[in-house]
Amino acid sequence: MMGHVENGFSFFAAVTLALHLVTATTLYPPHSSLNGAVRIVRVRRDGAGDFRTVTEAVNSIPSGNKRRVVVWIGIGEYREKVTVDRTKPFVTFYGERNESDSHTMPIITYHATALRYGTVDSATVAVESDYFVAVNVAFVVRFFPSPFTMPIIN
Repeated sequence: MMGHVENGFSFFAAVTLALHLVTATTLYPPHSSLNGAVRIVRVRRDGAGDFRTVTEAVNSIPSGNKRRVVVWIGIGEYREKVTVDRTKPFVTFYGERNESDSHTMPIITYHATALRYGTVDSATVAVESDYFVAVNVAFVVRFFPSPFTMPIIN
């Protein structure tokens, strides 16, 4: 079973909470927590954050987590398979926004095909946990020519 779908009010409250928490932080959110209720970890490819990959940040969340963890992701392309397993509820992926270009946000991508990984394991981002929220993050599938693709001849 994949994730928990909350009712409209709970989902609205979770998204609103996530937006308020991130709005309350600066460009570089604090390392520990906000009023002890929320933990914020920073991911930046250049090493200026707590982690260089989203996977490392997710792995830092303890199993059986009981509080909201905001994984703040810096702008850039992250080429990795990410899994938020069922033992890690209350995770938020929050992507940095470029003030001058509101369409620029972090991209998580991976070239995982069903042929190589199987259908279930080919997801770039797999969320099995409850109460997951993603804001300002693009999950992008990159398609590359397959060695089995036949050319179209007119």
